[in-house]
Amino acid sequence: MCQNPRDFDDWYKSHPHYYSVPSDGLIKCLKDYAIGPCKTLDVGCGQGRNALWLASKGFQVAAIDNSHFAIQALKKAANAQRLRIDARLTDIRSFDFGVGLFDLIVIQTTLNHLDLDYIPVCCEKIVESLALQGVIYCVVFTTEDPGFKAHSEIASECANMVKHYFSSGELRRLFSKLEILEYKEYTKADNTHGPMHFHGKAKLIGRKT
Repeated sequence: MCQNPRDFDDWYKSHPHYYSVPSDGLIKCLKDYAIGPCKTLDVGCGQGRNALWLASKGFQVAAIDNSHFAIQALKKAANAQRLRIDARLTDIRSFDFGVGLFDLIVIQTTLNHLDLDYIPVCCEKIVESLALQGVIYCVVFTTEDPGFKAHSEIASECANMVKHYFSSGELRRLFSKLEILEYKEYTKADNTHGPMHFHGKAKLIGRKT
């Protein structure tokens, strides 16, 4: 059953260690493309499941999120594990991504929680902030997701917080300026948080050349 949180700040407040498993897809991406420790930005980092793992492997991580409770949890975990992470409480819409600063940018399902008219702007900023030969790892929920199809019995308990589900090929078009190393649309069972549920996803790995 979906518990219908109002927003992620509300959710993280009542579930301080909810999203804790690093992305298996991200781990595979780093292995497949021989990406070692480098300057990394985690966009919409949440409680830090990817940021903490990356920092533990020697990556220089900056992590941003607009949830006060998520950033608090990330800082607390980083301190406990003696990891250096530049964790910032900020709204993505006002964050200065900079130009050519990052060798790796991770943005996992964050685009789904942005207003539709800002998504292309955000993607453009992300491309600009990549250094030459820098790589983006991006995952979004698609219209094949049970949350979009209103199948609440197999959807994520947080599906009601998704603002936009991506249509087929939409993510690839948004990052068309990059060399696309990998693009895949798929469905996947998820047991990393809450009751077992399913997702329709698109994954893009792209390089700035």
